[in-house]
Amino acid sequence: MGNNPVLISDHLGDSLNVTFSGQDAKNAFYMLINDGLEGQFRLHVNKDNNRATLKAIDGKGDVSKLSKHGKAFYNELQTVMNGRGDTNVEAVFADSEVHTGRFYASKFDMADINQFNSDVTELGGTAMGKLIHELHEQYSGQGGSGRIGSSVFKNHHGPASRAEDRVNMSTRSDDPNRGNTQHFTRNGQTATIYIRTKNPGTWKSWGFRTNRSIIQVEKQ
Repeated sequence: MGNNPVLISDHLGDSLNVTFSGQDAKNAFYMLINDGLEGQFRLHVNKDNNRATLKAIDGKGDVSKLSKHGKAFYNELQTVMNGRGDTNVEAVFADSEVHTGRFYASKFDMADINQFNSDVTELGGTAMGKLIHELHEQYSGQGGSGRIGSSVFKNHHGPASRAEDRVNMSTRSDDPNRGNTQHFTRNGQTATIYIRTKNPGTWKSWGFRTNRSIIQVEKQ
């Protein structure tokens, strides 16, 4: 396995296609995925068709050497990259119109995602878990068509949260009494975070939308 140059291949034309709003978005996306793959694999996005694949690093590429979190991250990426049909997404950076993810636009904000825990072993929302959540939500919502289609009214959030759970190795629940509040439970311990999406007093001149650039994640 260590000499296999491509560990996630695309035999059926199924693929994850990623475009970037700028270099910051691209750098952050690459860095987070490569960190999650723990030096065994690296991300490659084809500049001609935007197709994302994972390649083994020379002399490595051994899934068995990944940590439990790393294996889960690898497996969830594999599902999206090699699952049914095409999934098309755009990575943005500090976009005031995207709060972590914007489902109908198929966008996710890497500046927002990086506000969550960088240490995937830490209890609570993690950057790796949030990225997997956004990718799985698009994978489910697009249904292989490469766009959000007629299934938008199905519960795509639930399966995406379960994928996030597998990476974090905890169980996420969204607080029904307080919006933007999430609980993460593992081995009887619970961590709670609140996601602040608005900066009071900073409004655009029309549309009543906040002029926020990056979310704030607060531990409760």
